[in-house]
Amino acid sequence: MVHRKAMARPDVEGKMRYKLQSIKNRMNAVCYNKNNPKYKNYGGRGVTVCEKWHRLKGFLDDFDEIDGWNEEAFMAGRLQLDKDIKIEGNKIYSKETCMWVSPEDNVKVKPSYQRKYVGVRVDGLRKEFSNCTEFAKDYPEIKSPTEIGVVARGDKKFYNGWYFTTKGMSPTHL
Repeated sequence: MVHRKAMARPDVEGKMRYKLQSIKNRMNAVCYNKNNPKYKNYGGRGVTVCEKWHRLKGFLDDFDEIDGWNEEAFMAGRLQLDKDIKIEGNKIYSKETCMWVSPEDNVKVKPSYQRKYVGVRVDGLRKEFSNCTEFAKDYPEIKSPTEIGVVARGDKKFYNGWYFTTKGMSPTHL
């Protein structure tokens, strides 16, 4: 009889195997465990994991064939698995839909944490965006990206010549 661990990529061992197993376990937990605090942002929104990745062997078969893989960067903590960048609105973790990205790029696209905003400057310029930090880089008068949310919620009327609201909502505070 072949040892079970030997079937699941014996060339992947030690710290790398542990890190990959942790990713696989977290992915499945947020998608299927209703008691997981992040379930509401994943499984609760219909996000799933491909059948093959429910088992460690399946994930280990694929991890190094996913776009962006770099062993050195992964082991140094500079790569994370992302399902949102490659296909907008994607709701499945799989080899075809995921990619390895830097932590900085990963936080830029988190649908469950981002809102679609509309900003209108006093001169009439109108911009739609979903990443406040990236938006602020293009407009030096936006010194504090967190103020965008403050204005959009109605806690302030405007910020440095800009009015903000979430897309699809009327700015009731204007």
